[in-house]
Amino acid sequence: MNMYLENYNIMQEYVSKYGKKILYAVGGLIVMYLMIYVFTPKSELPLEYKHALDSLNRANAEIIAKQKQIDSTISAYKNQIDSLDLAIGNIDIKKTEIHNHYQILGDKVSKYNTAQIDSFFKARYNY
Repeated sequence: MNMYLENYNIMQEYVSKYGKKILYAVGGLIVMYLMIYVFTPKSELPLEYKHALDSLNRANAEIIAKQKQIDSTISAYKNQIDSLDLAIGNIDIKKTEIHNHYQILGDKVSKYNTAQIDSFFKARYNY
């Protein structure tokens, strides 16, 4: 407890001795800060620049909205193209099967005799 009182007494001496100087230093710092705050020019944009920036921001937002709409349209077209590619692939497969079928028939017809050719065309064209 004795040590605490000694420290307290030492602090009182410093405050009584240097108290005014400390207050002047703190006050000077506050005044200096206020002067810098008040006299520093504010970087404020002129009104025309603000309007120009606002109009550019609105135009940018419109372009972004249109881009999203275009992206969704492109996605829909891509889906249609994929389905058409699938249909074309199926048609190619069927075309190949039909070609092979008629190739086999053509090979058979080339080996037919006259009576078989007549019956073939009669059955095919119903005459």
